[in-house]
Amino acid sequence: MSTQAKIPPAMQPGLSYIHVTSQQSPQDISASVTSRDWNLNYLGPVGELDGEHIFEVRKSTGEVMKRDELAEGTGGVLDVVKGVQGVRGVKLLETKQRAKRNEF
Repeated sequence: MSTQAKIPPAMQPGLSYIHVTSQQSPQDISASVTSRDWNLNYLGPVGELDGEHIFEVRKSTGEVMKRDELAEGTGGVLDVVKGVQGVRGVKLLETKQRAKRNEF
């Protein structure tokens, strides 16, 4: 039996990503969120976990959405996604590069 390693979704620094916990399919989550200002684009699962999804958030114009526009308590993206039926949790993901080790 061969096990094929899953490739994690590519996350670029400077873009906005959220981690959504829900047993709903990513398509159902995206379809449940209606906004004229921004879009959710499904990137992939969180590892091998069921019900854990990563979404990229962009403005409807295709521009990068700033992290402060995603903040909780301001009626932003996180609050809207948390209000979707069946969503148990939403977190803002950090994208930072790992420091290279000195091999000497």
